[in-house]
Amino acid sequence: MNLFRAGRTRELTLCYRKNRALLLGVAQGVLRDKALAEDAVQEAWLKVGRLETDKIADAEKLRNLLVIVVKNTAISFLRARRNETPLEFSAQTELPDTAPTAAERAEAKDAAARLRGALAALPVAEQDLLLLKYDNGLTNAQIALLLVLPEETVKKRVQRVRAKLKTAWEVQENEREHPKVMGQPAAQR
Repeated sequence: MNLFRAGRTRELTLCYRKNRALLLGVAQGVLRDKALAEDAVQEAWLKVGRLETDKIADAEKLRNLLVIVVKNTAISFLRARRNETPLEFSAQTELPDTAPTAAERAEAKDAAARLRGALAALPVAEQDLLLLKYDNGLTNAQIALLLVLPEETVKKRVQRVRAKLKTAWEVQENEREHPKVMGQPAAQR
């Protein structure tokens, strides 16, 4: 039985009113269009409403689920919009070649792998915090709402986790520049 038929309309209405700004912010961050963001939020509500009731135990889980569904719905809207809008340009207009070179692509791929390695060295809760902030593009206030924490706490945690990530990155860079020789650290050579 879906959420709308399960008599949870009041709970859904309260959750919508409480989290509307957060959800619109997530959608608008992806779409950069207020009207499309509102459509994405509505579509996400319809998707979540069709879920089975036993999968959503409380309002906090519902809010977390909604953030994910809204983001994915907004991305789907963005993809559909890109496919609908043809680029118009004159055949005589020469576009500059902005594609990265093979060396630039390799360096970017290597840097991304090193960053993933440094991120993986962090505890999962800290990884999630950085992903909410930078991958999902949420503000400290939105993260605070999502995690039910004071905004200042979120701000400080983000600062500390960034510092830890920077340290982990620097360690990786140092090991990359000064590899161990036959099992010995660089200082013992």
